[in-house]
Amino acid sequence: MSIDEVASLIGTTKRHLNRILKKWSEEEAIIRNGDTLQILNWEKMKQYSNDVRFE
Repeated sequence: MSIDEVASLIGTTKRHLNRILKKWSEEEAIIRNGDTLQILNWEKMKQYSNDVRFE
């Protein structure tokens, strides 16, 4: 999926999603490498999502 598709899927803009991903990267919760995201800290992800899981 592209960043545009993800943003549309979750009901936000590409610009806002990029800001969030940048913040998470700075907080060392994720690593963003091109089109790939790697989650480094699952506990932070749970906090960010308020423990909501979509599978």
